[in-house]
Amino acid sequence: MGIPENVRLHQIVTASVKFNYRRYPKLYVEYRIRKEYLKRGGQYVEETIDDRRARHLLERWVEIIPFLKQGRVVDCTAKTLKSKASRPLHRLDHDTPITLPELLDCHEKADILKMARRANKNPDKRVRWLDLVFDDAFVEHKTV
Repeated sequence: MGIPENVRLHQIVTASVKFNYRRYPKLYVEYRIRKEYLKRGGQYVEETIDDRRARHLLERWVEIIPFLKQGRVVDCTAKTLKSKASRPLHRLDHDTPITLPELLDCHEKADILKMARRANKNPDKRVRWLDLVFDDAFVEHKTV
């Protein structure tokens, strides 16, 4: 992201953004912090482009439940994010995880919805979406 010139302004912006996004994907929050900091007149000493952020936006990550139930595309970067269960819509290359259309080719819609609900109830667990099971070898650590 670069080194902020005005550290105090960057801290204020960071606190503000994190307050508005209690549950959020890390990449989106970094993007929002950068955008808001620049909007408020801040500048970075070093400009660096974060490829992960660009990938995330290009892959178009969406929440699974609204997409499958109502056909609505709700970006997982939305302010109202209440869901941990999200998948990309577009495959960029072999590094892109399994996409929602690919999941629908492999599994029934009802099974995917069931796993998405379970994932939302267990936010500390990682889902192996290809198999529709929790990956017991991986547990995310909560940050406070």
